[in-house]
Amino acid sequence: MRPRILCPALLALLLAPSALFGITKIEGEYQLQLDVRKQDRFFPWDFESNNNDTYAASQFRIFSAPRAGVEAFVKLEADWYTGGNENDRPTFQYRESHVRFWRDFQARFPFTDARPNLKADMYLFSRQDRFWFDNELIQVVQTHQVKDGDNAQGYRLDISNEHWEDLFSYIYSDFSSQARVGGGVAPDPSDDAHIVRFRPVLTEKVRLGGTYNRKVEAQAGENGYNEVWALDGRYTFGSIDFRLEFAKSKRRGPDTPNEDGFHWGDFELDHFAAGLPRDAALKAELRSISIGTPELGYYNIAPLYYYFGPDFADYLGEGTSDLVGFKFNTWYLLPKRAITLTLDYEEWEKYVYEKKTFKTYRAEIFSAYATGFTSKFWYDWNRTVDTGNPLFREETKNIDFFAEVQVESRLAWMRVQGKLKDLETERKKELVSLETAVNITSKLKVYSRYTFGNDPARLRKGLFTELQYRPQQNMDLYLSYGPFWIGDDSIPVNDGDLAGGADNKDMVRLILKGNF
Repeated sequence: MRPRILCPALLALLLAPSALFGITKIEGEYQLQLDVRKQDRFFPWDFESNNNDTYAASQFRIFSAPRAGVEAFVKLEADWYTGGNENDRPTFQYRESHVRFWRDFQARFPFTDARPNLKADMYLFSRQDRFWFDNELIQVVQTHQVKDGDNAQGYRLDISNEHWEDLFSYIYSDFSSQARVGGGVAPDPSDDAHIVRFRPVLTEKVRLGGTYNRKVEAQAGENGYNEVWALDGRYTFGSIDFRLEFAKSKRRGPDTPNEDGFHWGDFELDHFAAGLPRDAALKAELRSISIGTPELGYYNIAPLYYYFGPDFADYLGEGTSDLVGFKFNTWYLLPKRAITLTLDYEEWEKYVYEKKTFKTYRAEIFSAYATGFTSKFWYDWNRTVDTGNPLFREETKNIDFFAEVQVESRLAWMRVQGKLKDLETERKKELVSLETAVNITSKLKVYSRYTFGNDPARLRKGLFTELQYRPQQNMDLYLSYGPFWIGDDSIPVNDGDLAGGADNKDMVRLILKGNF
């Protein structure tokens, strides 16, 4: 993808003479890697420096703020990867850039003497993830649906009050990877996305908001699009927040359903969703109802109800449809003890295009001790019933049990985890992880992770240990043994490789990282 929007503006800003108090920074980083493996190579213990696990990479960045309220940034990188920059020595390629303008101003509104102080902040960006969004209850916008695999370019405008509370946001995204250029032909048309968020602060207890998104699909022409508008509100009374959000979608294109409205005569207390539009979504939550005293402790309840109509479609958001359910999140704080008991229950149903029900509950206890120890135990029960086939009823049950003990001091850290996965089934697995980290000196550290998986057919293991040395602030050296990808999740026993079929491999890896 070529940066079509920002190149002239960036060059003008980066090459312009700096004004008083202007600043320009040139910086970067590099990474050199080498590994030897006993398995997976033509010769045992063969070495490699360019593969998708181990490769050389570097970045070169320029940041400039020539005057107050203006800044520019551009980044180039040489990042080796299969199917792209897979040369013997990766070549530098354009990665991302932005131009930013911001200022403070005093707003003036008709029919009022109020003159609030506001802040405006605008970005013109290319291949940057600037699509973060302040969703309320419904995920009307999700970043990964808008950023075109980190290839999108566009602009963003935010207006906030003097306390940096966002009042208005507009985001435009161009799915630039779809625009094939070159060869003397006109670029292909690409999808566009528009996002608007308006959230005025009314009072400390009442706050309203509105969200609108629209995705235009280039291949479908001008009449092919999906749009969603949503209204949300929050009311605070005492220590309880009541939040409500309603969204409605609209699609245009081949084989799209007609718009639907409320079915006022079908509302029932035990089946509230019957009266809602088929192309709408609704979520309501109370967070939280607290019952108790300081002597007895407090029991907290946070109920949530949600509905996603069978024809609801959100191409820029979570995209859930044909779903209605509720969830209770509860927790109890023991008095004078650092112990929290949690019990969650959720139930949902798909009833139009699929015939499926789901129930789950989790019981958890977390404890913290004055000696630096913490412990966590939880029991997870899930059941799915599929009645889509009239000839038989398919029921799937999953039961997991998890335990963790962790301790930390100034010199060392240790965490032990265990998980019994898919209890009472033929797929039952026993997963164990032991992690340790020891600060030998202020510059030298050793980290180790030992994982074990006991499957019905075999016993697997993953042994990874790494020596981390920092000779100076801008340089790190790592020497490791074992497959680093087994158990590399924030919760190692939940890692897909460990829960799957991954097993240990003999490999030694050397990594040198630095920045300037």
